[in-house]
Amino acid sequence: MRNLRKIIIIGVILTVSTNLYSRSIIVETNCPLCDTVVAYRQHISFSVFTNGLDLQPIGSVLFPLPIPRCENCGFVFIEDFFTDYEIIILRNYIIEQNIFYGKENFPDNYFLAFVLQLLETRDNGEVAHFFISSVWEYSFIKMAVQYIEENEIENTNGINFDMSTYIFLKQNAIEKINAVDTNFETYYEMQLVKLDFMRRLGLFDEAKSIINYIRSSQNFYKGIVVDIIRYQTVLIGRNDRNQHFLDHIDL
Repeated sequence: MRNLRKIIIIGVILTVSTNLYSRSIIVETNCPLCDTVVAYRQHISFSVFTNGLDLQPIGSVLFPLPIPRCENCGFVFIEDFFTDYEIIILRNYIIEQNIFYGKENFPDNYFLAFVLQLLETRDNGEVAHFFISSVWEYSFIKMAVQYIEENEIENTNGINFDMSTYIFLKQNAIEKINAVDTNFETYYEMQLVKLDFMRRLGLFDEAKSIINYIRSSQNFYKGIVVDIIRYQTVLIGRNDRNQHFLDHIDL
């Protein structure tokens, strides 16, 4: 896993500008709010090597995949994702009220999830998905900074990590997962994510309760899920708060 971790870290530091296992292009689009031209990296092909216990894909590119962020107004968006009416609502919040003031260093997926929440018309599961993605996105920043510090590398790209932000993102994602309806298609997968976030926050008793809940779902508790729960139980027994991956499991 050490070599894989090194590949991931280098990907963060180099912003995945070159990679033998992926192909990407720079795409330009217009910001739906202010019409500024926004350039971002779009991955055409990539490989997934494993997943985190929080189900984050780990591969030749950084997951979640890049999304456009306007340097002028700060709007984070997905192309053709918002209706014209939603854009009108969000223009008031983002441009006129500057709702992201003081959170400029938060991950892009947090901003996307936040504006979806403002609309009050999107499903709680969809909102939770992007808040989960914000934790995944910030996890790579954490790994990059750790690697830079451990190897005494000059941080020429100005990569910044704040532990209090990281803790908030996980707590926030747990809160949003709690609001997801049990009928949402990935509801139980989100319980696995919540379990991992709780363990990494040191909420071991709460994590044990989630384990019991997952075990009670006969339709979900099978296959790889059984192995994940077994491994999480071992980690909780060790009071382990570190990030772990599926290929750590001895299947």
